[in-house]
Amino acid sequence: MARIIGLLDLFFPRRCLACGREGAWACADCARHLLEQEPQIDDGIGLLSLFRFEPGLIRELLHALKYNGIREAAAVLSEMAWRGRGAERIQEWTDGAVLIPVPTGSAKRKKRGYNQAEELANGLAVRLGLLVWPGALRRTTERKTQVGKGKADRAEQAAASFIWSGEKERHLMSDRRWIVVDDVCTTGSTITSCMKALQPFSHLPVTGLTIARE
Repeated sequence: MARIIGLLDLFFPRRCLACGREGAWACADCARHLLEQEPQIDDGIGLLSLFRFEPGLIRELLHALKYNGIREAAAVLSEMAWRGRGAERIQEWTDGAVLIPVPTGSAKRKKRGYNQAEELANGLAVRLGLLVWPGALRRTTERKTQVGKGKADRAEQAAASFIWSGEKERHLMSDRRWIVVDDVCTTGSTITSCMKALQPFSHLPVTGLTIARE
């Protein structure tokens, strides 16, 4: 497998998704801007967002992960979160927690081959020494695109989309804080719906974490 990957790199080298420089999905110059950003905290909903969702590297990495099948982008994003200026805040926010990825629909998971929120949670968990609990929530409907939808429409669609499914493992996770993980927060409807679906089953406050926020 390593030999195959080496040959692919030789004939199809990785290029920075922002500037096109050969060598990696994120070159040092383009990554520097992200590494200098402070995480954003929304105390109103209990959400930590690591980067601003803006044109450039962060948008390209998330787009590549979600739409172009570049699974490695999750590891790149997790590494930048770990190395960035907000690393200490991230460790404080996630201390003693278990990460719960926002579930994706079966059709989209089959098409993509993975759940991007779960890939991001796994990448963060490796660096932070945390557990990931993908079975805590289940999506009840296939998600329609939310691009172009207003806040009210997004909230209505998200509210009925998630249900608790973690009873079997609940006794193993009850002494930990639960943090819902997603890629991008736009209006907050998806991640808050997940948090509300989980809260009745935890005696500790459920919070959220996203890689970026608009």
